[in-house]
Amino acid sequence: MAKKTKIASAPSQFVSAIFNSKTPEGLTLEESVWDNEYLGTETAFIEAGFIKPEWLPGKPGNAKRKVKVGIKNGEMEIIPPRSDPTDYQWRNGYISITKKSKGRLIVSVNCLPEEQEKREHANFEKNKQVFIKKAHAEIDRHLSCFPINSQDFIEKTQHTVRCFTSVILNNVIHGSQYDGGYHFSSDVTAAFEAWAADAIQLIQEAYIHFDPKIRQKGIADIRDEVWAKYPCLAEVVSEP
Repeated sequence: MAKKTKIASAPSQFVSAIFNSKTPEGLTLEESVWDNEYLGTETAFIEAGFIKPEWLPGKPGNAKRKVKVGIKNGEMEIIPPRSDPTDYQWRNGYISITKKSKGRLIVSVNCLPEEQEKREHANFEKNKQVFIKKAHAEIDRHLSCFPINSQDFIEKTQHTVRCFTSVILNNVIHGSQYDGGYHFSSDVTAAFEAWAADAIQLIQEAYIHFDPKIRQKGIADIRDEVWAKYPCLAEVVSEP
């Protein structure tokens, strides 16, 4: 027989005792940042003291497949089948009991706030360098769109203008199915084509100005935008 875990009566102590105990015989454990998920038989859970017999799914008055247990009136009690746990119950002592096949259960026990904070911190420390590398890669991807010199700037701008004018030319020359038979004369379409060509040529021959302050501001804005997605890194990341 599995050794029974001593469970305190207070709701928060009930949950704390589960987290502070070793995984009982007959149960397997999978941890996440937010909860502990145990798998085992009904007998193993009851003998371990992790759940009470009256909480089992399928018992009179209980849901057949999943039973939710939370703090109510200072005690751990079953939450009505059609009700969701309150925020307070979710944070301070929530257990879900899901019936599997052949008398097996999945029991998920939410972390109490202090335990969740501890796990989040450990998870952050474990993955900190991954987050930093991901943020730098995103910054580099954005900065790769910056022109590397004046000719690159001209070519990027010409590409943008070609995309823009092609939409206009297509509408002027070919029209759409909603034009109802109306269309422009050939001299108008020719003028639009000349205008588009002149725009590309104007860009090619233009004198290009460069303002390093604007570039630096653009770089800073991109970095700020990316790092804002990772507030947990605010104290450990310094940008040049």
